[in-house]
Amino acid sequence: MRLPISGHAASKGQMWVSMLEAAGMDEAAMARWHAEFEHLAPAAHYDLLRQLGIPEREARQIQAWSRGMAKEA
Repeated sequence: MRLPISGHAASKGQMWVSMLEAAGMDEAAMARWHAEFEHLAPAAHYDLLRQLGIPEREARQIQAWSRGMAKEA
């Protein structure tokens, strides 16, 4: 269930992953978080991904992945 990100964005995103893990979230919970964020506020989700330094193409891939996770739930 890993997010489709790489390089510099992955290292910046790792900070968020570490914080979410410290808050008690496992990978399944993080996937649900992404799916819910994408469902409720896709533009804000995209903006956060871009602020983390994730390139546009990868941010769009994460959004698509998040929508797919919502369909699986």
